[in-house]
Amino acid sequence: LYHDILATYYDAKLSGSYNVQTEEEKQILNQLIASINKSIRYISCSKNVYKNTYLAKFLLSKANVLMRSSPAKEVEIEKLHKKVHKLIIKHTLKYSEVRCDYWMSLAWYYTLIKPDYICVMKCIEYSWEIAKHICRTPLDEIGKIAIPLANMCCELQYYDKAEKWLSVGIEMCAEFKDILPYVRKRINLMRYTLEVYYYSSDFEKCRSMIAAIEKENQQYSKFGVSVEIPKDIYEQVYLKQ
Repeated sequence: LYHDILATYYDAKLSGSYNVQTEEEKQILNQLIASINKSIRYISCSKNVYKNTYLAKFLLSKANVLMRSSPAKEVEIEKLHKKVHKLIIKHTLKYSEVRCDYWMSLAWYYTLIKPDYICVMKCIEYSWEIAKHICRTPLDEIGKIAIPLANMCCELQYYDKAEKWLSVGIEMCAEFKDILPYVRKRINLMRYTLEVYYYSSDFEKCRSMIAAIEKENQQYSKFGVSVEIPKDIYEQVYLKQ
């Protein structure tokens, strides 16, 4: 598992920027993929009782990186997903994290490689059903499904649908209105919703959301919970007024 930890380190160094530009970034990406390949190779030879679950996990990691860094490698990405599907059907339980991750990875495939919102939602349906059983708290469920789904909708430029799924997360948090982690998550989701309104050029909704966020900041800042409204968005929104 050493190389998986190393891959996590290189992934963190890229900070989600897989469309590498500089030589340093290219080197880090190559190190990331090399570490994942070593993880796959070594676990394939392992006698670990959980080797097939780990193998599925590492294959998914490679598919996820390739989808973002080398989308032209469509055939390789498809093969990775097919291998994972065979492994999870044979070696994992119905409600297991790796199955949830598989369907989320496939949803990203239908976002980044073969854009198809209907297929995305079919994958999300399977993944969310599993998440309801494996996530310990609604916060985990929001982070694992709702926010990535909103990201997918933004990638597909379905901003109205992104707003819808962020609203689902906000409503889930609203059920725990006096618990700070949920308050923090709710306000952060409101900020994300503001960004969705901004990129969809709905400046009237932007102004309403800015007012709502400022009200929440005023109420909860004394508890150490607040979010900063991006300066460029604030300026552009009120310039358009």
